[in-house]
Amino acid sequence: MATAPQTLSLGFINSANKYLTAESYLYKVNATASSMRHKQIWQMEFLKQDQPRVHLRSCFSRYLTADNNGKLTCDKEAPSSTSVFILITHPDGQVSLQSEPSQRYLGGAEDNVSCFAESMTDGEKWTPRLALHPSVSVYSHGRRRYMRFDEASNSLTCDQDLAWGASCVLTLYFDGKEKRYALRTGAGTLLSSDGRLVSEVCAQALYSCQLRSGFLLLRDTEGKYLSGRESVVKTFKTEQPGRDELFTLEPSPGQLSIRALGSGKFICLRPGADIYANQAEAGRTETFQIMHNEAKKTCFRAASNNYLCVGSNDMIVASPSVNDRIWFDLLYQGEKVSFKADDKFMSVKPNGQVVMTATPPGRSGEFVLRLMNRSLLILQSDFGFVGLAPGTQRLDGNLAQYEACKLTANDSGFCQFKVATGDSAQNFSLEFHPPATLTLGGPNGKYVVAEQSGGFKAVGGDVGSATHFHY
Repeated sequence: MATAPQTLSLGFINSANKYLTAESYLYKVNATASSMRHKQIWQMEFLKQDQPRVHLRSCFSRYLTADNNGKLTCDKEAPSSTSVFILITHPDGQVSLQSEPSQRYLGGAEDNVSCFAESMTDGEKWTPRLALHPSVSVYSHGRRRYMRFDEASNSLTCDQDLAWGASCVLTLYFDGKEKRYALRTGAGTLLSSDGRLVSEVCAQALYSCQLRSGFLLLRDTEGKYLSGRESVVKTFKTEQPGRDELFTLEPSPGQLSIRALGSGKFICLRPGADIYANQAEAGRTETFQIMHNEAKKTCFRAASNNYLCVGSNDMIVASPSVNDRIWFDLLYQGEKVSFKADDKFMSVKPNGQVVMTATPPGRSGEFVLRLMNRSLLILQSDFGFVGLAPGTQRLDGNLAQYEACKLTANDSGFCQFKVATGDSAQNFSLEFHPPATLTLGGPNGKYVVAEQSGGFKAVGGDVGSATHFHY
């Protein structure tokens, strides 16, 4: 990624620890919520790179506007001159929003939020909270590489052209009390300011987040900035943070392996070679990024930027380009899945070659998908995160703070979860759906449903009634 993102998803916390909230009733704006849910998430649209002029768009796709008297409204479907704000970033990561036409500042509390203040006090300072899913890939703008957990040196380094595999997925942790962030590896350790990886959240592992035209700066408690300039990611003292200190957090798409149930071997893609299911272990060439199109069909892209594709004579081949023949329908049967394209089914021949057949091939056409790049799995529904209810061993589906699960899988394609100190010896099946969600099949054959009240139960009769979790 060479340019800053044009939009950031954010929540805004005021000095009273309440979130700026958009209401559907009369499209009013207040600051009454204690946690970040759907109505507390705003899209900050940067009007031009390297300039602090922004729009704020609510979850209802309406733009925040301020008139000359300081009155806020959020009912316009298109931006105007009164919806332009100047983003002012403070050293501690807080921001102020100044209406460009009136030069007044956004502030207030509870139901009395306005844009009337002529100067900035604590009431006109907001802590931005990133609203993307916590499983992210971190891109260094200076190094033009992705951050990776190096298990051998027990450190983080920016050396990957492509965010591939579990080592390139980090978990973003937000400390609600300190209003700071930490970066957690798949091993559960956190990045300390001196480059070490530590096991517990501490002051040295927490960073304030500064916004700069869509990029992020991460600043430690001593005022030093996280940088990818050396082999180990750590903080450096600098008066003018530059490209080496600029990062972008990107959503981390699911990457899967495909194992043939009949032979127990993994499908392997090497550019220029025929596609075979002949590998006993899943490595880089047996891992595929799952992608979906508007027709809800699925394709599989390898690290070489080649796709599984139906070639001539119904052979599965590697395609370097996107075309109509890379898309498949996935037909799930519990933990198993079949691939269908143009009324034909994917199958594995006795020699391991992968082909398409006109009739359902039976066991030779059954596969299991295994999620490869989630050492820590975080499930999020529209109502919140999945985790243990406080003081219990019961899973709830509406928590404000996430809880990471350790994910394991067996040879049959079932998955097991470990949450905190709890264990689940029960088998669950995963199904992957557009745009980037999964559903859980319970051991009773029902789909898992997360309820607004917190219920997390396997009661869904079909995939339409199941909760589609972001992961």
